[in-house]
Amino acid sequence: MAIKKLYQCSSCDDVHDFECDAEDCCQPEVYEVWQCVDCTTIHDEKAKADTCCSAGKVKCPACARDYSPSEIATIAIDVAGHCHTCNPIFTVEQHHEIESQHELVNNALGFSLSRGDSGSISRW
Repeated sequence: MAIKKLYQCSSCDDVHDFECDAEDCCQPEVYEVWQCVDCTTIHDEKAKADTCCSAGKVKCPACARDYSPSEIATIAIDVAGHCHTCNPIFTVEQHHEIESQHELVNNALGFSLSRGDSGSISRW
């Protein structure tokens, strides 16, 4: 589980990658915040960010890879019983169902199994 340390301006609550940017923002006090890289949720405590998506990891039964709940592979495992990394072959119905469910669950548009997208909401 990866987390990223960020800095939040205490005046306008904007989040910055670098502490100096947060300090220059409104000349306020700067708060340290942590972001879950899997779902991009920002937490005020490091422990919360550490456990944000780790409890929801899904393991592919075919190749034993771990996926976060926001990835399209998680839906593929539910629908077809395997991820697109270990076996990229799906029926047309499975393909449509996987992409449709991913869009509904994550409010994410444009991820495609055909292009090999991971479906992860965060794009670092």
